[in-house]
Amino acid sequence: MRSLNRGLCIFAPMNAQAYFSQLSQDSSQVIKALKSKLLRNSLVRLGVFLIGVTSIIIWWGNGSLILGVVAVSIAVFLILVKHHTNLKQELKIERAFKANCEIEIDIIGGNWRDREEGKEFIDGSHPYASDLNVFGQHGLFQYINRTKTSLARLRLAEWLKTELVNPEEISNERSIIADLAKHPDFLIRLLAYAEFAEADKNLFRSIRKWSTEKEFTRSKTFWVLTTRIIPIYAFVTAALYAIDLLSFNAFLLTLILPGGFVGAKLAVHSRRFTLLLSMLSSADQFESMLELIKKEPFKSDEVNNLLKRAALLESTQGLSELRKIVDAIESRNNVIVSIVLNLFLMWDFQCAHRLNKWKEKYAAQLPLWLELANTFESYASLGLYVYDNPNYKYANITNEEDFEMLDARHVLMDEKAVPNSMKIAGNKRFFIITGANMAGKSTFLRTVGINFLLALRGLPVNVSSMTIKPTHLFTSMLAADSLGDNESYFFNELKRLRQMVDKLEDNQPLFVILDEILKGTNSVDKAEGSKRFMEKLLNLPVKGLIATHDLSLCNLSAEHPQEIENKKFEVRFDGDELAFDYKLESGICQNMNASFLLRKMGLTEA
Repeated sequence: MRSLNRGLCIFAPMNAQAYFSQLSQDSSQVIKALKSKLLRNSLVRLGVFLIGVTSIIIWWGNGSLILGVVAVSIAVFLILVKHHTNLKQELKIERAFKANCEIEIDIIGGNWRDREEGKEFIDGSHPYASDLNVFGQHGLFQYINRTKTSLARLRLAEWLKTELVNPEEISNERSIIADLAKHPDFLIRLLAYAEFAEADKNLFRSIRKWSTEKEFTRSKTFWVLTTRIIPIYAFVTAALYAIDLLSFNAFLLTLILPGGFVGAKLAVHSRRFTLLLSMLSSADQFESMLELIKKEPFKSDEVNNLLKRAALLESTQGLSELRKIVDAIESRNNVIVSIVLNLFLMWDFQCAHRLNKWKEKYAAQLPLWLELANTFESYASLGLYVYDNPNYKYANITNEEDFEMLDARHVLMDEKAVPNSMKIAGNKRFFIITGANMAGKSTFLRTVGINFLLALRGLPVNVSSMTIKPTHLFTSMLAADSLGDNESYFFNELKRLRQMVDKLEDNQPLFVILDEILKGTNSVDKAEGSKRFMEKLLNLPVKGLIATHDLSLCNLSAEHPQEIENKKFEVRFDGDELAFDYKLESGICQNMNASFLLRKMGLTEA
């Protein structure tokens, strides 16, 4: 366990809510300044236009002077237009940055339950996600997710659906996320750029496929002919026509050669260029994200290894060259400009040749660059979760058969929630937990499950301390009827338990959380079946928690005292009221409250 328990701390230079409030205020000032610059730029452009018009009126008749003034005015005007476009882009990003700060303030303040729920990721057959409310209303994904693109969102969902059981993998994830959490302003800025990027599985699949394809398979002689010899030929004939050594008709005939070459390959070029432009429509934002990543001073070896594997240092030149090629290709979209460029410069062939050379040098790295930016977008959610919760603790990872939590709360509940502690260590295998309705059993089970999952993903959790051996997680808590499949509640639960046992019989150790085994059958049958099922589990590589209302199941602790222990959530009666303390205690629950509640609500006779 060399690297897992080395005392990683959660970095927070000030209260997280105050920090993001300050960032938001600073951003408001930047937005105000950008708006002022845009206004000044508009006024200057108007001034340049008026100066140009006034100069033409004043010096009308002096052709050369007017031509010079017009040329200078147009050049300055175009520069101002480009600057205006850049300022608008900066303003758009800054507004997104400020909006992200406001989102973070809301999440810290507990106002996150109207955010995207990730319902499409709900899968009733998943080992734990449905039972633990990882996705859906008021779920973990809704609280943690900050992603902007569909691919980063999908990746984050897959992370939450895949627990890590290799200690080194947990260590790597922990180091990456902990390092990123020290750069909250960077994460917010990265998400601002991601707001305007487009990334889904189809896009990245297309880019990976495109990067492995040979763009235009042609000989060196062919490229010399089309990109060097024919353009020289076209310019020479144009020069001969300009000095009257070639008639207009003869000059037109000379253009048949470049026109023929361009026309013969026009369909191929157009198809390939259109594909490239469609794939890279949002490349500007990815380029900005990569530049942002490159400038940030990360300390951990794990983050820097990510950057090295993606060859990030080469991305600046590579993407800059690709952007120039894309700009060149886009210039042919104007029909008149395209005709002139192709007849005199063989423009399509120039672009194709440049693209070929670029792919030879950089094509294999392009998917790595874009995936790096998108992966950082997914990590931003986890990094901000860590930054927002500086009091959370990382679990101690052990090779021992131990599971311990002290003062554990659910990460989706505030600090008013009652903390609970538990320890399953050594030969101990199961806690059988009994308790009255609403006494806290289900909340406790989900607290254990969510903290277990987050710890295995390298994240800190809401405990004073936690020790676990990395183990796959499996739950059975929310079985239901399936009318569409004509399956009963009981049969669905049996299928769920069979799914669990299959994993165990394949010698995959599990930590299991079961709520009311065999709740779909009668009490006598349930008691006998539950007992036999528990005895079967004692012969398999499993530990966990079993919550039940069946007190007879608690007798197993007398038969297997080293392996099974009884725990309870007790309810107490205070006159005509119920009293809950929501504390896990040793022993078997003595008080049940169903009859009391029915009577209290007038559903039975007193």
